[in-house]
Amino acid sequence: MARAGVHLAEPAGTAFARGRKRHAKTGKTDSRHLRQLLAEGRLPECWVPPEQVLEARTLLETYHDLRREHTAWVQRIHAVFFHQGAPALGEIIRTAAGLDAVRAAAAAGLSPAGQQQVTVALAMMTCLENQLCALRHQLLHTARHLKGPRVLAGQLYGAGPITALALTCWLGGPLPCRPGHGPTHPLWAPR
Repeated sequence: MARAGVHLAEPAGTAFARGRKRHAKTGKTDSRHLRQLLAEGRLPECWVPPEQVLEARTLLETYHDLRREHTAWVQRIHAVFFHQGAPALGEIIRTAAGLDAVRAAAAAGLSPAGQQQVTVALAMMTCLENQLCALRHQLLHTARHLKGPRVLAGQLYGAGPITALALTCWLGGPLPCRPGHGPTHPLWAPR
């Protein structure tokens, strides 16, 4: 009975190992190339992150999307004030007291449609802020319970726990394992 091992080749690495393409790419030439790389021990293998890393990436992407959407609503409010000739708001939107000032400025200087636009934007921002707050707590919990983000946040000036978690999730690839110790990455180890 023959035993076969499975290797998942990293596409960009294998293309780089092939060098400049001199002839048409076919399945036969690709399989010969991969076989040669594997036989020579030079096959660049693809690393599939552990499930907890994939989950953290998904949460980070959601957090980023919500932050971007929140910023878009702030920009829409500024645009309404600009297009209707009302005084510029500056940075007051960023504070809770500032939101009341935005409502008062909208009532004083905007048309009814402009006031409605600002009201909708503020409601959307409030909804987004609630979701962001819950997601931020979840990300902070994850970052506090993984070794990689804790180490990065402690050693990298200016990196908070969420930034450290993002750096760890996207840049922290696999490390070579000692024989018999399995593929566990030390950055993903719980504390």
